Amino acid sequence: MTAVVVADASPLIAFQQIGQLELLRAVFAELTVPPAVCREILPSVPPAPWIVERRLTQPIAPLVLRANLAAAERR
Repeated sequence: MTAVVVADASPLIAFQQIGQLELLRAVFAELTVPPAVCREILPSVPPAPWIVERRLTQPIAPLVLRANLAAAERR
């Protein structure tokens, strides 16, 4: 079974800024990002076939929703 890795915008943008986005690809064959993260990274991170946009299939836990999170982390 292959693990699903869900990424937030911050590490993707940071790796892109230092020119090392391919390091993530070397570690993870595929990264899943929610639509809000896709919108957030689009100006900084070029589209890549190994970064796959997928909608969340489970509701976010109420404890997580109460945290002070940006839109990308809530969706």
